[in-house]
Amino acid sequence: MATVFEDGGTAVAARVPGFKAGGKTGTAYKVKDGAYSRTARFATFVGFAPFDSPDLAMAVIVDE
Repeated sequence: MATVFEDGGTAVAARVPGFKAGGKTGTAYKVKDGAYSRTARFATFVGFAPFDSPDLAMAVIVDE
């Protein structure tokens, strides 16, 4: 979960130099009219810090 902040990870722009954190990104398609939408999504990120002994956790959910 720490690699999300490393080069090539999905949350590189959120990293803080010298501070190790962990997290996970996710995307889910929404159901509209009984079928999965091709465009409507939920985007999520759950993170925690510091990596070795977390004191802080957070979740961010973006609806479309």
